Amino acid sequence: MAKNDINVVTLVGRLTKHADLRFTPGGMAISEFSVAVNYTVKKNDTWVDAVNFFNVQIFGKRAEGLQPYLTKGQQVGVIGELKQHRWEKSGQHFSRVYIIARQVNLLGGTKSQAGQPNQASQQQQRTQHAGQAQQTQQQNYQQPQQQPVQANLSGIPGPEDFDAMEDIPF
Repeated sequence: MAKNDINVVTLVGRLTKHADLRFTPGGMAISEFSVAVNYTVKKNDTWVDAVNFFNVQIFGKRAEGLQPYLTKGQQVGVIGELKQHRWEKSGQHFSRVYIIARQVNLLGGTKSQAGQPNQASQQQQRTQHAGQAQQTQQQNYQQPQQQPVQANLSGIPGPEDFDAMEDIPF
């Protein structure tokens, strides 16, 4: 078994439809969705828009927790690995490649609901307000005053020895 192989995928795109959540007979949640990733390609002398579609699966509590936010048009960042599913049906071999997500980040809003806040953006607003409250608390807390440390650094120039930033010798 090769131990030096690397299988890491990172992409940012938008969901093409709402994620499908299902459960295994053992009770594990599996969320599946497709992400469209836009790019441009040069054809003749002009650049044209193109798109790739990637199937993504996420498992367990992450799948359940993210399910309400994985809606059509939602921009997401996905970090995971590629996995090829293979099967045989009526003597024919089939395969499909999925991204098994280790991390899914909700980014921006949805294209389909421009101007209308969705659940994800409302959650981001709540998180932002909580962060602002914490920042206000931190601003109201005053650090204890510390005495400057005096050191004998004779011969080593300090910031007061330079008139402007361009004089800094590095």
